[in-house]
Amino acid sequence: MRQFILPEPGDPDSPVILDKKDTHYLKNVLRCKPGRVFSVMDRSGRSWKAVIERFEGASAVIRLAGEGPAGEGTEATTAADAADAESTAGCTTGCASGNTEGIDKAGYSGSAPKYFPGDAPGKKVKLPEIRLFQSLLKGKKMDLVIRQAAEAGVSAVIPVQSRYSIAKLDSESAEGRRERWKKICREALQQSGSKIFPEIFLPVSLEQAVLDLCGPGHGKSGGEREKKQTSLFFHEKDIENKSLHQYLFPVTDVINIFIGPEGGFSGEETAFLEENSCMPASLGENILRAETAALYSVAAVKTILLEKDRWTLC
Repeated sequence: MRQFILPEPGDPDSPVILDKKDTHYLKNVLRCKPGRVFSVMDRSGRSWKAVIERFEGASAVIRLAGEGPAGEGTEATTAADAADAESTAGCTTGCASGNTEGIDKAGYSGSAPKYFPGDAPGKKVKLPEIRLFQSLLKGKKMDLVIRQAAEAGVSAVIPVQSRYSIAKLDSESAEGRRERWKKICREALQQSGSKIFPEIFLPVSLEQAVLDLCGPGHGKSGGEREKKQTSLFFHEKDIENKSLHQYLFPVTDVINIFIGPEGGFSGEETAFLEENSCMPASLGENILRAETAALYSVAAVKTILLEKDRWTLC
């Protein structure tokens, strides 16, 4: 685990009770004791100093002691902790030993900008949000897609009910699956160290996804300007004969990636996407599994964005 993420929103006025799994990790893996100060991150991406108040059976009670990571020189609050500091020097979640590996000192929020590497000193370029519109998949395939998307740093996953989706979810089962997907995201972020906690939507139709979430006006918040969005759908055929570099060269705030189900998008859905400013992109001639296509697409887009300062269009 590269970072510890709170199971609920950060609130310094209320104690946080950890479940059996998290308690085991703190108590038996990191060997933290009551009074230990360590770094945590909430689901908005903010870093906090947390103190272990006590262990109660299979649970641990912690309290937030202020924003910001537990920095170098943080002192243990008990004599036992001080004596034990050396044994926990390898704590990778930033315990009081001062080790804050994997903790983002900038405290990025869930959709806050990151920056391209290699920029000139003082010049910061926003990395656009990446949102994955994944057509519903059967079995554990959807779980895998969401885990990998979270590790890759997408800002949102929107499950889409498309024509050839085998999986069908009613409102009750959809809410239960969303809670499961949120837990999967948390585990993925703790493992990967990503500072972006993806927003997980309830399933929507393809029409709702395109017209309500990618249409004009979406992205406005208060007095903010409308976000510039680039929407792509990936297809096994090279429909428009344009490269990803050409699509991603213009400056944009949000990149929407649409991936079809096991049977792909229907001809009507493909036409609908194109009619509503979603541009077709190709991953080559190979026929990919839907879960493979999702990771492939996100990875390809993010790699091009990360290297945008190193390439130019001919």
